[in-house]
Amino acid sequence: MDNDEHLIEEISKALVNEVKQYNFYNKLAELAPKEEYQHLIIKIQSDEIKHFQWLNKILPTLDGLQSSEPDEIISFEFEEGLSIAIQNELDSAICYLRLSSRAVSTKGRLYFKNAALDEQRHLSLLQYILMNL
Repeated sequence: MDNDEHLIEEISKALVNEVKQYNFYNKLAELAPKEEYQHLIIKIQSDEIKHFQWLNKILPTLDGLQSSEPDEIISFEFEEGLSIAIQNELDSAICYLRLSSRAVSTKGRLYFKNAALDEQRHLSLLQYILMNL
């Protein structure tokens, strides 16, 4: 697999993960024991949809394909969901940092670095919630 194909594959995976995270946060917000936590989770969710929209714009320019949205059944308790979300945010931050180092355009590098920072901020917010349960 050449570098372009590998980059397209990584961006496709990131896009699918954004959809999964959006759906995951929908369920997590429903389970939140406090309104404060629910608002924080919804804020994170709104960032995930922005990432999805941007990735969905650039993917067709790279390979001519549109993304498909995963359909998953999500079942978990709130605290377990927080732990899963923390790991997902960490993985996403690492993915975006990796993509930023491989992007050829300045705009792409900047977007992926900002997305990594968003994911790190999400990680901090989720850890805050977990520590205050």
